[in-house]
Amino acid sequence: AADGVAIAIIDLDNFREINEGLGPVVADLTLVEVSQRLRRAVRVGDIVARLNGDEFAVLMTDSISTTEAVAATERILEQLVGTTIIHGREVQIEASAGIARDAEGEVLATRLLRNADTALGHAKVHGRGQAVFFEESMAEAVTRRLKIRNKLEKAIENNELRLVYQPIIDAQTENIVSMEALARWDDGNTHISPTVFIPIAEESNLIGALGEWAFREVCKQVVSWQHAG
Repeated sequence: AADGVAIAIIDLDNFREINEGLGPVVADLTLVEVSQRLRRAVRVGDIVARLNGDEFAVLMTDSISTTEAVAATERILEQLVGTTIIHGREVQIEASAGIARDAEGEVLATRLLRNADTALGHAKVHGRGQAVFFEESMAEAVTRRLKIRNKLEKAIENNELRLVYQPIIDAQTENIVSMEALARWDDGNTHISPTVFIPIAEESNLIGALGEWAFREVCKQVVSWQHAG
């Protein structure tokens, strides 16, 4: 079906680098350049808005289909990205997009925006520089990650994680020369892999608290080993 509307949320992948590396004046002028390129890139009748910061939205109407929405967004990205001269400085514009579509006119605007933002987050995590269409499995994954994040915060506060130690051995002397401390987390009867909770800690700024906890635990263990000879 080709009924309904679609929305694309477009975000600059490297705006922080532009702002910090080239200064706020160039960063602001980059946003102006992006907005002008967006106006030229969208279809007649589409609506362009700046949501916040370096995030823009394009509302696509005219009974657009899923395939058309993705193709239109990809064309927008193609016209946005690239190197340009702004205020005498060379600026590389990079962007990603998340797309959501309401086929039957039954989805609330806030949910449609949230779905597009979820797809944008998926695009950022899985390679940037691409347009990703929203799928329900993405929302489910976000919910799972949020639950893990909240549980992890409490686990750090309640000292529910543990460390295991990987010995590092000198190949010539075959003596243990140091140890690598590795975080492990058993949530009840469920073992949560570090490949799952470490990236979540990094994304949610819990990595600092996790690092401090690990440092304290390592110090306690070292003292214990010293006392044991």
